[in-house]
Amino acid sequence: MSVAITVLLSFAPVLLSFFVLILFLPLHIELSVLKDPNWRIRATCRPLMGYGPLINLKSARPKTQDELPEVRKKPKPTLAKLERMAKAGAIFYIDVLNRVTFRHIELSAQFDMGDASETGQTFGQLAPLVYGCSAVPAGSIDIKPLFINRPFLSGHAEIGLSVVPASLVTPAIRFGWRIFGPKS
Repeated sequence: MSVAITVLLSFAPVLLSFFVLILFLPLHIELSVLKDPNWRIRATCRPLMGYGPLINLKSARPKTQDELPEVRKKPKPTLAKLERMAKAGAIFYIDVLNRVTFRHIELSAQFDMGDASETGQTFGQLAPLVYGCSAVPAGSIDIKPLFINRPFLSGHAEIGLSVVPASLVTPAIRFGWRIFGPKS
């Protein structure tokens, strides 16, 4: 028994240092979305500055009606609580975006809204994104309107980002405090 405890205690510093490395080194995340004619989404991450193993992030399969747990009725949140959650969520979103580094962004899409005027208006609203992001060195955005007079969407988007997991702790604590902390 004492041998087992000695072995476990001898590996504790190694496990602790590995945990610290994972927590404080950047995590590289890749997200790829393809629409042609069906949606295909692929998400992967690589810990340890991208040198760790490739981990595929898959969503769970949809549950059948028999597998779903019984849902109990929750009280509806008040308007003040919803307002507080929305404000805290917006601040949390900005805090997280400040800690994320975008490594590359690629977007290519063709679309039609079904009406030529709506297609032109939508493309006009997307023009700042298309032409304003051309200065991004690690990205390319190519959006083309198709005037075929029927709803259509095709294309792919790929984004690579890097985040240090430990840097997300303070925004998460602030978010929790803003929602569950004392009301001001």
